[in-house]
Amino acid sequence: MIGELYFEGWNGRAYLATLVDEGSEKLEVAILRGVSTERIVAEFRERTSDRLRRGISLAYAEEMLAEHVEGASHGSGHFWRRIAPILQLLDVDLRRVADYLDAHGIGDWWSAPFAIAEQLPLGWEWPQRFDLAHEVAIASSQLDRYSSWWITPRLPLTLDARTVRNGLPWLLDDYQLRPAVSNTPLEFGNTKPRVYEIASARDWSEFVDSFPYAAKSFLTYDWGYPDSTGLIIPDWAKVAKDWDGVHVSVSGYLSAAYRPLPIRHGWTVLAGWHPGATVWLRRP
Repeated sequence: MIGELYFEGWNGRAYLATLVDEGSEKLEVAILRGVSTERIVAEFRERTSDRLRRGISLAYAEEMLAEHVEGASHGSGHFWRRIAPILQLLDVDLRRVADYLDAHGIGDWWSAPFAIAEQLPLGWEWPQRFDLAHEVAIASSQLDRYSSWWITPRLPLTLDARTVRNGLPWLLDDYQLRPAVSNTPLEFGNTKPRVYEIASARDWSEFVDSFPYAAKSFLTYDWGYPDSTGLIIPDWAKVAKDWDGVHVSVSGYLSAAYRPLPIRHGWTVLAGWHPGATVWLRRP
């Protein structure tokens, strides 16, 4: 069930709360005014029942999803992370919302894996002569660049076709401006690219554990643990030896993004990755 993924961390819980309140304002105002936890939970339960009576359409769910993704790294994201304990107290009601989405098939495609026929280049054309080995080497050399916070390497990206409308992406993490997207899917011919699939927080943790690099200068704000001590990120040069690309589904993003994940070598975080995006490390 897709809804189960959202209860692993604050990001998915926050999205479900957004569906109830059309944003974070109601909870934010209540907390700033010092309203008791008991009252906040009781009033949220009433609003949840009202929202479910009115129904949640696919268009509304996707509108709220786009707003949530854009603010996840900063802005409203800071608020949601600060009230993570409150979100845990809302579990019963948030689960009702998740069950509604599952029962009505809303977001079924959000867990879809990499689809070879639906890859639209983001701000570049596949015929261009990318020396991907050279680009990966550059990306790897910048792993310790001071003040970086995005995990996504500066390499060619493609977006799942369903995250693009009228030539524009509608699900972008805010670390990057909205460049033009090609309307023509990439042609892979008879080649089947090897793409690592990130569909959950567990997938991301296992991925980083398999290709670890101890980061030294990354900024993690309030997403992780203090001072970034023990932060592990992917070593893209190592990844490129085994995989052509890495794809993060929408559900994978909601499950894993902007939360500290303990792993074998320390801890990691998924930050600055568009839902439904594939990063290319090698040309298939």
